[in-house]
This record gives sequence, structure tokens and C-alpha cells, in this order.
Amino acid sequence: MDETCGKVAVIAGATGGIGAAVAKALGGAGYRLVLNGRSREKLDALATEIAAPTAIIAGDLRDATVPSKLLAAALENFSRCDVCFNNGGILEVGPIQTIDIERVCEMARVNVEGAFRVAYTFMNIPEPLTPADIARVVLFILDQPAHVRIPQLMILPKGHEI
Repeated sequence: MDETCGKVAVIAGATGGIGAAVAKALGGAGYRLVLNGRSREKLDALATEIAAPTAIIAGDLRDATVPSKLLAAALENFSRCDVCFNNGGILEVGPIQTIDIERVCEMARVNVEGAFRVAYTFMNIPEPLTPADIARVVLFILDQPAHVRIPQLMILPKGHEI
């Protein structure tokens, strides 16, 4: 068994090409999976192809409750979440003369709003940085002597790993 066995991955958008391929790869590497997509039937079919424990949460990422359901499923079924593969999205393309603007707006809601909701839910930083924290760092940089150069600086909340 490799070192990834036992880890848990949540995959939003698991029923499409990239999401399904990632689910199969991670499942094959020993990850336990929480799979998400809009089609329960496609999720069930995917789960039968993967020889790994899976939980399925069918739902549209435009629904504000879905990201919380994904995290809850990981915690309830596997007691942890190590990876969130934020892959949910749809694609609407075509010439400007014929493209369906309502589908383009739907694409923006799923691809942007859905991605933000998932990221926000899974980041869950217990002690986020405050504006005052950033101001102290700015002042620190500006207070350095002229010969001191700080070309890059990363500020992270406590416990946040790179």
C-alpha cells in the first residue's frame, strides 16, 4: 500500500471527463471518495467503476447547501477530508449570433459561484487574518532601512500550511 491509502478526497464535478478521471485515479491510489455531480445515475455508474469506498452527494453547485453537504459527507463517512478537488462546472460555447445567453449565465453561476462556495466551505480558516494584521506587515515593510529589500512576503493565518 502506498502512503495515500486512507486519505479522503471530495471531488466536485466528478461525472465529467476530468472529474471522473481524477476520481478513478485517486480511487485506484487508495483514496476514499466523496463524489459530487448533478446526475445521481452518472455518480452511481462511476462509483461502480471505482474499487474504493465512496459516498455520493448528487446536487447542483448553484445550491448553496451542496458544499456543506459534501464536507459533512466526508466527515460522517470517513471522519476526515484531506483533499477537495473543486472541479464542478459546465461549458456553453458557440458563435455570438446563436449562443444561448441564459445558458452562459447559468455557466457563470455554476463555474464561478459554485467554485467560490466550495472553496469557502472547505477553507474554513478558524482564525482569519484581519485588516489590522495586514496593516502591521505593511508598516513593518515600510519601516525597513533603505538598503533592506523585501521582494516577496507571504502572510498566512495560524495553522495554514503552504
